Amino acid sequence: MNALAPPPAAFAEEAWLADRLAAPGGVPALPPDAMQRAAAAFGALPLERAVVVAEALTDAGRVDAAIALYKGWAGLRPGMADAAPAWFNLGVLLAGSGDPAQAAIAYGNALALRPGLHQAAVNLGLALEAQGRKDEALATWRRALPDPDMRRTLHNHLGRMLEEKGRLEEAVAELRASLLLEPDQPDVQQHLVHLRQ
Repeated sequence: MNALAPPPAAFAEEAWLADRLAAPGGVPALPPDAMQRAAAAFGALPLERAVVVAEALTDAGRVDAAIALYKGWAGLRPGMADAAPAWFNLGVLLAGSGDPAQAAIAYGNALALRPGLHQAAVNLGLALEAQGRKDEALATWRRALPDPDMRRTLHNHLGRMLEEKGRLEEAVAELRASLLLEPDQPDVQQHLVHLRQ
């Protein structure tokens, strides 16, 4: 087994924390003085720094430590919307490590905190599909779609803006998509006829 390169020195405290979390027994196995140090490190660690440290750990081949870092960081912030990106990133690492069941839990946590985080819905569906839970994957993706009225409105605005920019083929495609959702739109129909002339 090859020795893994240590993370950059700038990440020493955070790397120490991730190593302790990834060690056998995890947090419960830490002695009291290390528990205090871990709590202080997590408490002071902003999300942006946690992401940088997790990326450095991952780049160094220490995905288990990056997973432990995200679990610990997000776990100390239950119910906080700011933890959604950490849960999402945790899901990505878990899925990449071949653990779609745990990845699905992480993506679900991200969605619970930020229901509009569509990337988490896409990845949750993929994690469910990887487990053979295809009906749940389909339901997840359907829930992530904006309602038809919102999609129609978005297509209409895209069509309008694309026309203004002179991108007529794209504008036509957007207006057609809108009409597929709701055919009874005389103004859109008329506009589409005008664009095709």
